Amino acid sequence: MRARCLLAILLLVVPIASTSAATATLPVTLRVDILGIVKPRRVVIRPSRALRLSTGWTLPSGTPITIEVDSGKLRVRTPGRPAWLGSRLDADSDAPIDVDVTGRSRRQRRLPAPVHFEFFAGRIAIRADMSLESLVASAVSAELDSCERLEALRAGAIAIRSYLAVSVARHAREGFDVCDSTHCLHSVGLIGQDTSVRRLALEAAAGTAGKVLVRDGHIVTGFFSACCGGRTTTPASLWGIDDSGDFTSVECRWCRGTKYYSWTRTIAASSVASAVADRSGPPVRSDYSLRADRDESGWVTSVHIVSSAGDRRMPGDVFRTTIGRRLGWDALPSPNFKVERERGAFVFRGAGFGHGIGLCLEGAQRLAVAGQTGEAIVLHYFPAASVDTLPHRTGDV
Repeated sequence: MRARCLLAILLLVVPIASTSAATATLPVTLRVDILGIVKPRRVVIRPSRALRLSTGWTLPSGTPITIEVDSGKLRVRTPGRPAWLGSRLDADSDAPIDVDVTGRSRRQRRLPAPVHFEFFAGRIAIRADMSLESLVASAVSAELDSCERLEALRAGAIAIRSYLAVSVARHAREGFDVCDSTHCLHSVGLIGQDTSVRRLALEAAAGTAGKVLVRDGHIVTGFFSACCGGRTTTPASLWGIDDSGDFTSVECRWCRGTKYYSWTRTIAASSVASAVADRSGPPVRSDYSLRADRDESGWVTSVHIVSSAGDRRMPGDVFRTTIGRRLGWDALPSPNFKVERERGAFVFRGAGFGHGIGLCLEGAQRLAVAGQTGEAIVLHYFPAASVDTLPHRTGDV
């Protein structure tokens, strides 16, 4: 699995929900914030069909339209018309809309129409309503972007759908449900059948449509991570939140021998201190040491930064993401480690990639090779749950 695929699970955290499976229906669509992570400043659309804009314009296919940030508003330009300036623009069409987005980087997405653009927090906010099953397929292809084992993808689809089912309105105050970054769930807009992985991701979503994890009448949040390093952990243990017994620490021999099953990282003490200061300040004194509290499975529940100024405590997964934001996500792959100081650096010896809760994506692929079905795979990592099919109107996948 490529490294960029592994990064997608790093920050996947939502509150544990208790949506009743007995009465619940799955959402038909979710409003997704598109590429907010790149802080878009410019968007170019070249429509394949006629484009209808909330400005009152109807543009023929192939007519380019450029949207840019200008003095706290959106400036919209297209050949042969005067520029339009406003705070919000809606674009509709009888076909998906391709957007070319430039901000801190440049990326392209194909989105279902209509697409909504708004000036928000210094950037262009791009929002689209994706059908649940289209979003599941998109996320499966993004999270398992080098996997061609259908049953592993089916397991991923069930977990991802369960995650989305309890994530509706996570960003309600900001006007959408989920974002397409690792803060919520990595996805890449509408996908086609241009690669074998995407074809299989579409098949996995369609073949498991409506299937979610349930326990005692509620939907279980479908957490997953890239590699558990031999044993998963639980939200109660790692994050200190009530998971109502939905999660169990599960032994996993299936990810053994993969890239992140075990690892060693050496980080300069000054770099660790700078990262911690970024998060919690004030600056850490140079005489500090680190002490990790670990649960029975080896996962770090808290890290103590001990110096002559006292003991500063940071939750283990917060420590991991703090280091990752400053030094790169591969600097400390998981919060499952032992640490010791060697001269001017700290040596971390650990296992796994990501938070280690729920489905292990590396393990899922090995289980698929061994002949396990998607449902059997996902239930291996969620032994307290079962898989049920809930009603919803399936979108085009």
